[in-house]
Amino acid sequence: MYKTSAWASLRKSQMSRQPLCQACLLEGHIASAAHVDHVFPWRSIGTEAFRANLLQSLCGPCHSRKTGLEQKGTFRHYRTDGVRDYAIEDWNAVANR
Repeated sequence: MYKTSAWASLRKSQMSRQPLCQACLLEGHIASAAHVDHVFPWRSIGTEAFRANLLQSLCGPCHSRKTGLEQKGTFRHYRTDGVRDYAIEDWNAVANR
């Protein structure tokens, strides 16, 4: 999926909207984003991760930390109003907004 033109377009749009790392901004730091992160990862929800998902821009270190949380079942969303943690059971409610 990462090699499709649809993903390239979605990634470009996300990086244009959020060029800075959302996690760093919440901590009062400014860092350029390097990754477009799926709040609910594709290995947990399949190809829906590329269609109906929450996306966020993260720097490399923050993306790695978030991936570590995912391995424990926590799906973290760095929002402008703070951090929101989800479980996989929250996926349907988030996807159907």
